[in-house]
Amino acid sequence: MGISEQAASELGTSVVRLVKLFSAMRQVAPKVHPGVDTSSYPILFVLARGPMRVSALAESIHSDVSTVSRQVSALAAHGLVEKIADTEDRRAFIVTITPAGADVIERLQHQRCRWFQAMLEDWEPVEVEALRTSLDRFSAEVEGSKEGLLAMHRQSQHGAAPSGTAPSGAAPGGPAPSGAAPGGPAPSGAAPGGTTPSGNVGDR
Repeated sequence: MGISEQAASELGTSVVRLVKLFSAMRQVAPKVHPGVDTSSYPILFVLARGPMRVSALAESIHSDVSTVSRQVSALAAHGLVEKIADTEDRRAFIVTITPAGADVIERLQHQRCRWFQAMLEDWEPVEVEALRTSLDRFSAEVEGSKEGLLAMHRQSQHGAAPSGTAPSGAAPGGPAPSGAAPGGPAPSGAAPGGTTPSGNVGDR
């Protein structure tokens, strides 16, 4: 059973508002490393799971290869990641996190935890768990809707009004989630400091 158009519109407005709040707060969040932009933090969190090529890294954080390549070069210049020649393809290289990069992640996680603890001080544990569960489910739905959104875009380019077009205020057409919680990497829709709120959107 689907949700009503009004409910979808209200939800879209709430999500866009949250994304804007996270994006604004990201600008004032204290940096744990003075030479690294917060937009590069998700890269560190993904690399903490293991080395990978730039192309795979870009796919993991839902970004383009050229942007991630520039970010990796900046991180490497600060000693937070290392680029190693790919033995299977001389034209490519593998990116791996360094001990200094792992230290940045640890500080980011600590900063994020303190922020959430202070912000949700009056919440009951059951409320926090309900929110986390709902966010995990919502993040998975957002990630799985990518192909459908592309199909809607292709239909609109051909002059056809796609069924179930994005409601006013919904994510399609709204700002792309990009912020992250303090200490976290980054959904698409994240809070100050790094990762995306949960899910596989390149934030953990």
